[in-house]
Amino acid sequence: RPPRRILRLTAAGGAALDGWLATPVAHGRDIRQEFLAKLYFAAQRDPVAARRLIAAQEAATRAWQAEVQRQIAAASPFGHLVLDYRLGQLTATLAWLATCATALAQSPAIFP
Repeated sequence: RPPRRILRLTAAGGAALDGWLATPVAHGRDIRQEFLAKLYFAAQRDPVAARRLIAAQEAATRAWQAEVQRQIAAASPFGHLVLDYRLGQLTATLAWLATCATALAQSPAIFP
């Protein structure tokens, strides 16, 4: 076998990673993969950063929820159904984010 190469994160790479970890995902569809990856790595680096990420994602999700509620008022009957479904997803996401915050508060080492 060839000798093992050990790679280390540079200072610039660490700063880029910290910036990525602090930024909530931009779309609800990214919660399942990108947000979970961010949450995992944020908790590995710093549980406080993980809590800040959750709070930022909650704020972003509330903003999406307010936008959907605004759109419902002007929607067609079918559009209302579609937006109502989306509103349910966002409400469920907020409940799940609260669960994440509680789990992290109870056990900062929840993500080994």
